[in-house]
Amino acid sequence: MKFKSLLLVAIAFAFTASAYAAPEKAKGVDEYLKDLMYGYGKERVVAAYNLGEMADNMNAPRIIPALREVLSDGDADLRKTAVRSLGKIADINTVPDIIGALKDKNKEVRAAAAESLGKIKSPNTVPPLKDALKDSDKVVKLNAALALGMKGDRAGVPVFTEIIFDVADKNVSRQMRIAAANMLKDLKEKTSIKTFLKLIPD
Repeated sequence: MKFKSLLLVAIAFAFTASAYAAPEKAKGVDEYLKDLMYGYGKERVVAAYNLGEMADNMNAPRIIPALREVLSDGDADLRKTAVRSLGKIADINTVPDIIGALKDKNKEVRAAAAESLGKIKSPNTVPPLKDALKDSDKVVKLNAALALGMKGDRAGVPVFTEIIFDVADKNVSRQMRIAAANMLKDLKEKTSIKTFLKLIPD
């Protein structure tokens, strides 16, 4: 996949993130684990984010169980951040947990779960991503389609065309349409990307 398309996929996935800026990793793993378990509000969300960044081979065995545990927390922002961190770690053993998050009542958590499954190389991620193409939320559907596309699966093509052509939908951004068009190009669909781009409003 070309760099430009990867960038646009990242832009589309970014719609699932909350509007907080994670600080520099000023603490150690033990401190962030403590924050995650016993902290309050944003402190826990920041901990979940940074633990995902710090999960190397030595620390992952301690971090993964902690992130799994908060997937059932009442804070949707925390659940979303935890599932995205699990996607960064990309441990195949977390696939069932992330699949479970695809059924979360919060659409942003579901979108994050679709994104994360796209980062894990496992055939077990494909069926739930195909199911997510039927989600009621378009960002979830797009993330699932992009995740499948990154695996070379064309099941999301109808979602891409829906996103591109439904120009009246105010919930669909220009970046989402461009990401969809570029994935179609990477999947070598015959429809011209130039035709799609002409439909995208400024």
